[in-house]
Amino acid sequence: MTQLLQKIFERVFAPGHPAGAAEQDALLHQAVDHLVQRIDPGLCALGDYQARLRPAVELALEHIDGIVEAVPEGFVCSRRNYLQDRRVNAFFVSPDHLSEVFSASRELRDLFQADAALEQAWGLLCMRRRQQRRLGMGLLGDTLVRDLAQQVVSFGKHQLLSPGEDLAAARKALKCCIFNNLLDYIKTGLVTGSDDRAANFGGGGGDNGGASPSAIAFRAPVRAMPLRQRLQRVVEGLRQPQRFVRLRQLELRLDRMGVMQEAADVDRLLEPLRLSEIEIAGRGARVAALVAVRREDLLPAQDMARNAEIFLAM
Repeated sequence: MTQLLQKIFERVFAPGHPAGAAEQDALLHQAVDHLVQRIDPGLCALGDYQARLRPAVELALEHIDGIVEAVPEGFVCSRRNYLQDRRVNAFFVSPDHLSEVFSASRELRDLFQADAALEQAWGLLCMRRRQQRRLGMGLLGDTLVRDLAQQVVSFGKHQLLSPGEDLAAARKALKCCIFNNLLDYIKTGLVTGSDDRAANFGGGGGDNGGASPSAIAFRAPVRAMPLRQRLQRVVEGLRQPQRFVRLRQLELRLDRMGVMQEAADVDRLLEPLRLSEIEIAGRGARVAALVAVRREDLLPAQDMARNAEIFLAM
């Protein structure tokens, strides 16, 4: 269903809303059916499931679209500009580290393999931001001081997600990934124990559980009630997408060693490093940057095999 979701973000939520009313209606109708099949196909038994879910699905899709569109414009992340671009220098320990991270993406390798003419691809680089206090040497005013308390920022647990041939494709792939993860999150959160007990009320042996016709007639509305309860929980989850995914913009002033600079003298302050942190429920916050990756920066397959153990914990 990735193609359907990509088309929805491209046709329904793009600036100017390229799709007409009839096309929008058809696409969102399919989106609701996709959601139900992924979360609980039994909800189709409720005749009004489309009407109940449609507004909530639109709200969730709009929130996710806004989150991803708010991630700053992408930049080239390569060995060539490691020393020139402060973002690249801050994110990776070395040019070799950069190559190891991007080479670990099977999706990226497959993308390059599928198109021999493709020299550059785009994707979302995700990292954990770590901030630690340490004693080091630094300037306090104009005086060089030893054992100065410093805050050091570093980045780890790198992953490249949702690679695409261009920046627009990478953004759409990321939106689809977040939406599908939201659906899985809602599905996991559904409490089914009480539903199952209610649905099996009056059970016993035989095809009808040994129940009398009156018991069978009673069971139908009881089964419908748990389904409506489940539908309501799905609607509530979709109506609060901000509880699942949030975006926070940060500005950090870091020197080449990753030390935060907070000197009172404005002339000494470095140009801020502007970061976007995406926080997904249950997975913590990660710095997210849309980056272009060059084919030339990937390691040969045999070199990647030797470094595979580095990424087993990702």
